[in-house]
This record gives sequence, C-alpha cells and structure tokens, in this order.
Amino acid sequence: MVRSTTLADLPPLFPQFVEGVKVLRPISADSVHRVNHFPDGRIRMMLRITQGSPESPDSRDGDICVAGPRRYAFCKTVTTVPLAVVIRFRPGSAGLFLGSPADDLRDRVIAIEELWGLEGVRLREAVVLAQGVPEMLREVQSVLTKRARAIGSASEQIARRAVELMRHPHLVPRVEEIAAKLGVTERHLRRTFHASIGVTPKDYLRILRLQRVLRAWGSGMNWAQAAVDAGYYDQAHMIAEFREFIGSSPSTFVASELFVKARDWRVFSRG
Repeated sequence: MVRSTTLADLPPLFPQFVEGVKVLRPISADSVHRVNHFPDGRIRMMLRITQGSPESPDSRDGDICVAGPRRYAFCKTVTTVPLAVVIRFRPGSAGLFLGSPADDLRDRVIAIEELWGLEGVRLREAVVLAQGVPEMLREVQSVLTKRARAIGSASEQIARRAVELMRHPHLVPRVEEIAAKLGVTERHLRRTFHASIGVTPKDYLRILRLQRVLRAWGSGMNWAQAAVDAGYYDQAHMIAEFREFIGSSPSTFVASELFVKARDWRVFSRG
C-alpha cells in the first residue's frame, strides 16, 4: 500500500509550470501496488528513488521519466519504490522545456535522458543525491526555469489561452468558437494544440466533458442528469465516449475496484 501526499508548499516560481505535486511513500510491505491514470491531457514528470533510503543519499539510485498526455485510461500493477514524486504540469506549459512536441509523447513514458541527453543525466544525478523532496524539486525547477526562458513561443501561449477557455466551469465551448475568440483559424489552433498539449482541441474538450460527468456522478447525481449537464447529446452519447476513454461501460466502472480508487478526486485532474 502507498500513501499519497499532495504538496502545498512548492518552490518559488514552480506554480508557473506546475499544477500539483504528489509524494508517494510505501506504508506496508507490499512489493506492488495499483496505478490508475485517466485521460486528462496533462504531462507528468516522475522522480523516483528506486533503491536505498529516501532519507539518505548514500548508496541510493533512482530515475526520472516523463509520462505524456493520455488519451485513454491506463491501469497497471507496478513495483513499489521507496519514494516517488509526481509533478503534474499545467496543460500547454510542458512544451516550454521538454524539447519535444507534446503529441510525440502521447501515451508514452520516456526516460529524461532520452529527452534531454546529458542535461537529463545531470538532473537525475542531482535528484538522486538531493536531501529530501524540497531539494529534489528545487533541482527540477532550476532546469525548468532555464529551459523555459530559452524555448517559449507565441504558439504555446495560444494553446494555454485555449485551455483556459475550454476549462470554463459553466460553459461547453466549440472549437470554432475558441479559435474565433483567439483570432486564429481552426487549422492553426489544431496544429498548435497538437504540439503543445498532445491531443486535438476536439479530443481535449471530450476529455473535459468526461471529467465533468465523473465528478457529477461522484457527487451523487444520476448518469442521465450528469450526461446532460456535462454537455452530451444524451445518455447513449455519454456511454459511447465512456467506453472509448475508460474501456468499460459506466455501470461496469461503478461496480469495479477502479471506481473505488477514483472516488478520491486527487486521482482525476479537475477540468
């Protein structure tokens, strides 16, 4: 079993790139645990101490990997490690420093060395030797800040602004409406979104709609009303998209262990 702690005290400037950080530590002798990732259009960086004590850098080993945006649910049993720190980036910001279009990372997990070469090796070594989680995060921030200054672009700003419009809590906008508000063509918005977010604007809106219906159901609303409030044409439309993204019908999902884990809304990124 693993305990998840959400950090509120992040390093200075970190929130510019990051929506949240979770620290995962084992609380039992279980050698494996279940990991569930649901579609949310976000990129994550995972810092792991895979060997040795989290409290002491002596004889310690670890790795850093980047998980691209997921379009479909991913559930897997993984080996429990002494410490894992999961950094969840703001949509549209990861392209500032990853050095690779977000759509190249979609549904992939890549070692930091593959993305950043020697710079990635140096960051991994610094993180493994860091004295505690705050210092690990400061090492990451140092690299992110340097890369962001060097790589930022106007296209990424358009993508981030589009995400803000899409995530309005009470509106379900259309892609053409968003493009018009931003003063760009739908084609340009699609191209920008692919590179910065990793999915198309249409798919991102579908993912947000799915998140809305899941949160509504989690608060006690029935599926039919949740479907209407989230912007689906009808309940059949919702069920079809649920099957596509989650891999099961809503009723099967509710009955499964997956739903029990997902009811802690730290698992689902708010849309």
